[in-house]
Amino acid sequence: MKRMLFILIILATVLSLVGTGSVAYLSDSETSSGNTFTAGVWEEE
Repeated sequence: MKRMLFILIILATVLSLVGTGSVAYLSDSETSSGNTFTAGVWEEE
């Protein structure tokens, strides 16, 4: 029973570290200044 609990704790720890590493690797942010975004409505007559 203790061995099974130990294995589950180790597995949960490894999976949480892998998940955290994946999120850190796949997320990225860039900053860009001086850009302008304009929204409007296109009306066809």
